[in-house]
Amino acid sequence: MDLNSMKSVIRNSIICADKNIVNEFKSQMNDLISNRNFGMREAEEARMKGGTLNSNALSWLQAVEKLIEEGKEMQSKRRGCFVGKNLYRRYEEMVKRMGDLNNTTISFIFTPIPEMQYFSTTNLKYYESTKVASHQLVRALRNGSNYIIGLYGKRGSGKTKLVKAEGEKATYLKLVDEVAFATVSQNPSIRRIQDEIADCISLKLEENSDAGRARTICKRLQSGEKILVILDDVREKLELEDIGIPHVGNRGKCKILLTSRKQQVLILMECQREIPLDPLSQEEAWELFKKHSGIDEENEDETSSESNLLKLAREVAAECEGLPGKIKEVGSSLKRKPIEEWEASLDSMRYSSAQYQIFLSFRGEDTRYSFAGFLYHTLCREGFKTFMDEGGLESGDHISESLIKAIETSRLSIIVLSENYAESSWCLDELVAILECKKTKNQLVWPIFYKVEPSDVRFQKNSYGKAMDAHAITYENNSERVQKWKSALFEVAGFSGYHYKTGYEHEFIQKIVDKANDIKNRLCYQVFLSFRGEDTRYSFTGFLHHGLCREGFKIFMDDGGLERGDQISESLIRAIEASRLAIIVLSENYAFSSWCLDELVTILECKKTKNQLVWPIFYKVDPSDVRYQKNSYGKAMNAHAKKFGDDSERVQKWRLALSEVAGLSGDHYTTGYEHEFIQMIVDKGFFFYTHGFSWDPDPKHHLVQHKHKLLHRGALKISMSVMQGKFKRPICPSCSKPTRTCLCSRILTSGIQNSVNVTILQHALEHKHPLNSTRIATLGLKNVNVATVSDVNFDARFLIRLLDPNSQYLQNGLLSHQSWEIEETQKLFSEKGSNLIDCAGKCGLENDIGDVLNEIHAEVVNHVSNNDGAVVNDEVEKIPIRPSCNLTRGVHEESGEPAITVSIGKYGAISSLSHIWMPQCQSPKLSFDKILAYPEACEALSKGFLVKKLQRKQLNEDKDLEEYEEFELEVRPGSVLLFPSDKAIKISELDAIGFEVKNLIVLDGTWAKAKRIYSENPWLNILPHVKLEVNEKSLYSEVRHQPKAGYLSTIESIVFALKAVGENHEGLDGLLDTFESMVGDQRRCKEERLNKLFSS
Repeated sequence: MDLNSMKSVIRNSIICADKNIVNEFKSQMNDLISNRNFGMREAEEARMKGGTLNSNALSWLQAVEKLIEEGKEMQSKRRGCFVGKNLYRRYEEMVKRMGDLNNTTISFIFTPIPEMQYFSTTNLKYYESTKVASHQLVRALRNGSNYIIGLYGKRGSGKTKLVKAEGEKATYLKLVDEVAFATVSQNPSIRRIQDEIADCISLKLEENSDAGRARTICKRLQSGEKILVILDDVREKLELEDIGIPHVGNRGKCKILLTSRKQQVLILMECQREIPLDPLSQEEAWELFKKHSGIDEENEDETSSESNLLKLAREVAAECEGLPGKIKEVGSSLKRKPIEEWEASLDSMRYSSAQYQIFLSFRGEDTRYSFAGFLYHTLCREGFKTFMDEGGLESGDHISESLIKAIETSRLSIIVLSENYAESSWCLDELVAILECKKTKNQLVWPIFYKVEPSDVRFQKNSYGKAMDAHAITYENNSERVQKWKSALFEVAGFSGYHYKTGYEHEFIQKIVDKANDIKNRLCYQVFLSFRGEDTRYSFTGFLHHGLCREGFKIFMDDGGLERGDQISESLIRAIEASRLAIIVLSENYAFSSWCLDELVTILECKKTKNQLVWPIFYKVDPSDVRYQKNSYGKAMNAHAKKFGDDSERVQKWRLALSEVAGLSGDHYTTGYEHEFIQMIVDKGFFFYTHGFSWDPDPKHHLVQHKHKLLHRGALKISMSVMQGKFKRPICPSCSKPTRTCLCSRILTSGIQNSVNVTILQHALEHKHPLNSTRIATLGLKNVNVATVSDVNFDARFLIRLLDPNSQYLQNGLLSHQSWEIEETQKLFSEKGSNLIDCAGKCGLENDIGDVLNEIHAEVVNHVSNNDGAVVNDEVEKIPIRPSCNLTRGVHEESGEPAITVSIGKYGAISSLSHIWMPQCQSPKLSFDKILAYPEACEALSKGFLVKKLQRKQLNEDKDLEEYEEFELEVRPGSVLLFPSDKAIKISELDAIGFEVKNLIVLDGTWAKAKRIYSENPWLNILPHVKLEVNEKSLYSEVRHQPKAGYLSTIESIVFALKAVGENHEGLDGLLDTFESMVGDQRRCKEERLNKLFSS
């Protein structure tokens, strides 16, 4: 055989060998992949059944996966025939290894994962919703791309127990090596959270600063260990880096599991998975409730009275909303209780669950999935309990009872008046019900004119006119209903609201939500309830809350269960400070809660600083246990001392607070019917609150006589009488006015910190009306003074004292014309033919300012030349004038009289006048306005003065007169009078002379009364007069006989004037909203009087 033939044979044999090993390699690889896929299916099935594969199967799957990867890599590197023996041998070895794995017999028997009870230390019940959430959590933890995982559900749904059990389960499944658990809650303490995490992972934090501690924790979490950090009860966005939890880009192998009550919080925390924990099913909830309430369904006799209890128990269980925590708490509290307390509990739960903050009225087909839907979700995201009909109530003839109940229990109704709103009889019936609640319950109503004109709604034009015409045809036999609809549309279009035409809807919606938040933050409470949630939330305190609400009290009762965290929130402190009465339910476990103890300290501080009323209720505890910290109170304080240190200031405050509250007069409940004890508290509380003085627990000292009578569902009707006579309810405790005419609850902008002070001179007759502008100003502004002014029927005296104790006049007798204030102001007013002031006496009298100024320039000082007060004058020889006035008190040194004393008769006729400038002026008969034209007088009075009015009144029929002080006012520098006299200048012109307004004086009364106030108070002429540039009609125009443009009410004048001088507070518009509500009441009363007149 020649050489070429041998080469050909060798080449053919090599090619044959290559093909054989390659084919064998491919065959073994395909078998291996097939076996791998089978094993993975078995593993997934095991997971779905709640188990895991045995260790041999898992090891085999891992080895197969690794070998498949190696084989794929070898295939990618081979090109053509094998070059050299090494590559061929590697293929032979790979084929052998694949064959060994393919021929290995593996049993894919899975080991079931224990039930959740196995991993829980708190006897966690495994419900269907818990099972679903648990499986989702495990899958999320297995997924390597998930770093932050969130679990959300309502309070009492069992989130905390579930995540703790899931942590143990993840360790069991070797998904994580360690678990760190920390509670965040409200007002989170970074240091406390860091301590809890460090304790769980055996990490010692030696650094003092929070940042240093965070770096230590971060370094440990990035170390490569698989650590699961559980942050429980996250209420708001939390900066994880502040705690020491690394950023997602450099997280190592750690994972974060968050729990929250709101999904929105988890979205803000940028969770990769948000898993819901749903409520229990109806049957699961019923079984759990039976277990904790002691209800025996099987042994109940349908014919016995016990069947009523069974039916009642099912209704109570349904009201627990499928929340395990709430079911256990309510069931345990009602165990072996009489049926009356079951009924009272059901009433209380229905009241609290049905009560909404906001009712949203809208036409479904117009805005359900656009504007109204976005508004609803934004309000809910901000924490508002909002009612929005999800069923599309567009059929039928009348709105349902549940809808009416939702309207009645809401605090604010938002009406989205869209193009087709009036076509729906449902929407119109809603509107009528809303306006009725506004009248009877003082509810707030906000109309939103969504792409419609308010005038179309008010006067039923365009689409609203067509809709009402159609209703008139449809309901011709029920014209009264159509008339109600028309009146309601007319009325709601007159309310202050929001008008959307074009632009970004989300910005417009945010403006509405911000306004709602402003209202929520400013609402004040009458009664603050302090209690331990786990003791009495769904029993005693819940019943007490319901009883007080039924009597018209505005109650703050925490619905959030503030049982965790380090310190109470600012909102809770504001609620305590805003309340007039605090009721403290001191139960067995009250002192175990640091929240409750901090509440108690804050309440007692408000008692001292704000004179608040405090009422302790000793619920199944002895007052001596509280006072001396014995039994459960002793154990609680020992635990706090161990945690915070016995000498810590906080613990000492708690001990003193418990001792102090135990010494206050209160009530002690040990045994008996709770509903009777609660009714006694409600009765006593109503009388105590409305009369504003303390009581003795002994009933013989009460002026209230209690008559208890059982009504439907155990409610008690109270017949209350007082020795002085009967009191109608409800009465506003703040102003003692009937709530229907009270303005306290309508003020949306209480506490505006106005930099320009407002002084109101209110006519005495105006003061008697409960609905008046001054009342709005005093409720809505912080810096406001009010003086009641009556007509002068006989005579009156005004005493004016100067405020400036360091006046140059005191040292030199007279002042030169050096002050820019005088020169510039005189220049401005001389151009208008006037001085700073209008004339004294009757409004409209002419003054002779020109003559006075001529006399001043001809006769009086050019300058002061020496320290003894010598006057230099070209025409008059030097006359030494000594200071005759001590301006420290503004009185004449010799006579002790004020700087100015003026007496007037009826309608302001000046009968006598004396002042300290008479010797210098050398004209004792100067009139009041001429004094003010004198520069030195003007200079001294511009520094501020104190005015006191003394008036005489008739004592008896014998015409004996007695002088009394009507008011005393401090008129500060920078004061102006808002009064449209002929000599008044526009507010905008004050900037021309650099005059800064610091005090705005306003007259409150009808125009005739205001003019009389002006004429009978000549001291007002000292002030610069200003007027508004407004051509609008007042909101009063609908109730006035002859409304004119520019004639505004007092509160409108104040708001416009404050804005004109630079006050830009958004709450000023809220005062006008309240005023509009007041005008609506006056208009309604006017209509009622007219209706009575016509009907008679």
